[in-house]
Amino acid sequence: MFVAAWKLEMCAVRRMGAKRYEEALECYAQMMERVKPTAHQWAMIALCYEWVGETEKAEKAARCALDADESSFDALRLLARVSIAQGHYAQAREYVQQALAAQGRPAKGRPRLLYRLAGFLGRLLERRQADEVAQAETLGAEFEDEQWKQWARDFLSGYERAFGENAHISPG
Repeated sequence: MFVAAWKLEMCAVRRMGAKRYEEALECYAQMMERVKPTAHQWAMIALCYEWVGETEKAEKAARCALDADESSFDALRLLARVSIAQGHYAQAREYVQQALAAQGRPAKGRPRLLYRLAGFLGRLLERRQADEVAQAETLGAEFEDEQWKQWARDFLSGYERAFGENAHISPG
């Protein structure tokens, strides 16, 4: 059962990499029939929903990720984006701060590094260029995290300039 679920997760990862998010969601749905998703898997499901424009489902899946792990970095990032889109800037500020604090902590379930390793192993088993894939995955993850941290710092700085450091209400 675990092997079948792992294969379905790798199916979803490949579909996400090809920007075929609805197909990735189908793979995740089949995986969920076999195993309970980890926080990271819920976060990936949330991202797929966000990318196909289903914000409410994305938010619900991100909250499932937080139920599984209250410090789910990916879920907190997504919830910050959803809150901004909804005009709930104070809530977004809280999510951004939690995500920045969570980034250094080990995740429950499957941490991002292990998730990327699983994707790498899946591609290795398919006999793709393993060294190039591993290097690209590592550099991509580091670049993505640095970009997000810069965005988070800019957001918090802009929030404090606009609403004051101690503002805890969302603008009307």
